[in-house]
Amino acid sequence: MTDRADIRRDAVIMFFSAAIFGFFGFGYLQGRGTYPAELFGLMIWSLRGGAVGFGLAGLLALAGLPASRVLYAIVGGLTAVVFVVIGIWHFLVQSLPAFTGAIFLFFGLFNGNGVYRALRPRKPGEPRNDPM
Repeated sequence: MTDRADIRRDAVIMFFSAAIFGFFGFGYLQGRGTYPAELFGLMIWSLRGGAVGFGLAGLLALAGLPASRVLYAIVGGLTAVVFVVIGIWHFLVQSLPAFTGAIFLFFGLFNGNGVYRALRPRKPGEPRNDPM
């Protein structure tokens, strides 16, 4: 059984994730670049949705609820898939900056790896070495 204090410690990384996603989704990327409307909307709303989802997971973690880890994994998985799509989109459309695509692709794969590590089955007694 998971200790509530162990779950509460997870809130730090959840709020950190929410802050990063919020910074880019609600502030920094506002009106930046000349992206196609569909791509820009996908970028902004995935960041905003991620910020809200990670923030909610952090609040659940502060309450010591195990559902916080499930929500964090779901939001992380969804944003990982969307980020990979955005990254590939950047590489397919030559007028878009490839560097931005590489960043989205990297973070999509990074988030996906974190979700995989959090949800994979563990052997009995194996220590947890992931943020969830």
